[in-house]
Amino acid sequence: MTLEIPALRNTPWKKSNTMNAPISSNTAQARMDCLSQLQLQLKTKASFKFFGLSVYEAQLWAPPQFDGERFIQQSFALALHYQRSVEGKLIAEISLAEMRRLSQSMGVSMPANGWLEQMIHAFPNVRAGDCLTGIHQFQNGTSKTIFYFNDQLTQVIEGAAFAQLFFSIWLHKKTSDSHIRQQLLDIRE
Repeated sequence: MTLEIPALRNTPWKKSNTMNAPISSNTAQARMDCLSQLQLQLKTKASFKFFGLSVYEAQLWAPPQFDGERFIQQSFALALHYQRSVEGKLIAEISLAEMRRLSQSMGVSMPANGWLEQMIHAFPNVRAGDCLTGIHQFQNGTSKTIFYFNDQLTQVIEGAAFAQLFFSIWLHKKTSDSHIRQQLLDIRE
């Protein structure tokens, strides 16, 4: 099944870049429609806290047979429901730093540049009540990461390396927050 991706019409995050996926000029499609097209359902939730303060609730949306050990070979979504304000650029910078750390331990190469700029466009400033959703579409051996801010499509990034490192922040064994991974993957130790 091919996922229909809506246009990035007239958004401040629209950027022409050769690393972006080609985007059609279809009318806007809500994030929930995208999750439905991929036949994903809410599986688990986890809370991320920083110095005891709740920052966001993470929700893993996945098919019934989702295998957390092979997450990069399946379609799924991770929705972060923010409980406080955070600058989008800071979210992008922290994400990239964690991706760099993981790339070294996982042996996955990263491009010298490009991803930070794309994530800055994907992640606007958030306030309490906002939701950032990353959808990993895996089809015919290829990966695509689709980002939504609330119900507005903000960015599409092609490629398995980006998807693997980005979603590893929450789902890989070497994540810096094993508690959130255990909750999202329903691991009991």
